[in-house]
Amino acid sequence: IVAFEPDPANYGQLQANLFLNGASTEIEALKLAASDRQATFGLHVDSRNRGGAQLVAAASGAVTCQAVRVDSLIDVAAKLLVVKIDVETHEEEALDGMLALLARNHCVLQIEVWTGAESRDDDRPRRVIERLGKLGIRHVDTFDSDYFFVSERRGR
Repeated sequence: IVAFEPDPANYGQLQANLFLNGASTEIEALKLAASDRQATFGLHVDSRNRGGAQLVAAASGAVTCQAVRVDSLIDVAAKLLVVKIDVETHEEEALDGMLALLARNHCVLQIEVWTGAESRDDDRPRRVIERLGKLGIRHVDTFDSDYFFVSERRGR
């Protein structure tokens, strides 16, 4: 298991939970954001929602974080990948940074896709569905803002 968490407070809580549950050797926690490029971003943290951290331009955020392409860190093929993405409007960029990884593996994904007033982009779900569809990863269900996908079995 590899977990990406760019928010310093959430990353600290994640590390503490891994330690308290004896899971530090099974789960690799990275203080990084998933994106389509290696870059420095600002991090806007919603004071009403600790899980609501959003990547913004570096100069816009008081907190900065490093982002990477997941493809550049994880290189496996013919495996089963279970992926959860909750990146507060950065879904397309996070996916673009892992398209090669997804194409080489059997995948099950849950992606929270922000729409409407908060994100000012009602078309994002369609673009995410189409982007994954090009890889043979099909949309199977939606529950509120959570979109579920599965690919055909790849490799053995």
